[in-house]
Amino acid sequence: MLQKIYKLDINYLISMRDAEFKDKIYQFLVRNDKGATASEIAKDIISNRMTVTKYLEMMKIQDLVAYRGVGMAKLWSINPSPILTSFDNGENMLLKDVMNVMGEGVSVINKKMEIVWYNEKMAEWCGKLESNKGKHCYEVYQKRGSVCANCPTIQTFNSGSAKKAVQPGIDTKGKKRFFDLITTPIKDKKGNIIGVMEIVTSLDDYKRKMAELKDLLGK
Repeated sequence: MLQKIYKLDINYLISMRDAEFKDKIYQFLVRNDKGATASEIAKDIISNRMTVTKYLEMMKIQDLVAYRGVGMAKLWSINPSPILTSFDNGENMLLKDVMNVMGEGVSVINKKMEIVWYNEKMAEWCGKLESNKGKHCYEVYQKRGSVCANCPTIQTFNSGSAKKAVQPGIDTKGKKRFFDLITTPIKDKKGNIIGVMEIVTSLDDYKRKMAELKDLLGK
């Protein structure tokens, strides 16, 4: 019995040590959002490169980090989020299919205020995703050179909660429209906000549909 308890204690201590070590790596990468090599991480957290590499590979399996090749080295960085990455890589087709039949616009924005993805309804107003992906949302949606006034997406990034606002926009024909926006945060596994999803309703379309319904009911 004592031997069993001893083994449990050892396993618990190992688990706590692993969690603490991973957290040190994660926090270093948060502070260095451009990425870092295993050697740079090891130097900062006072460890050796082989140990850091082992933990990085473990964290990669958990979708916490990702890397890109730079010459012969691997440059490690925070994996924004499985959902954000799946949108960026063109994956998650089932979720995208659902969003395409909603009848509302859906837009995914990263922390740089860049467009990661939007659905077919947004494409009707803003043009093909391929032409706008990676551009700033305010550049595409409002033809501006800076963040929009009273931007609910910025408010969601700052507060971590859903926000709502009415915003103007310019469609592909140059027509000014008004949209009702509901924004909600996209978080990584650590609870950090790394993106925002916008649900967009055209008030012009809503008014038109209400007028058509009124005419239909009046007949």
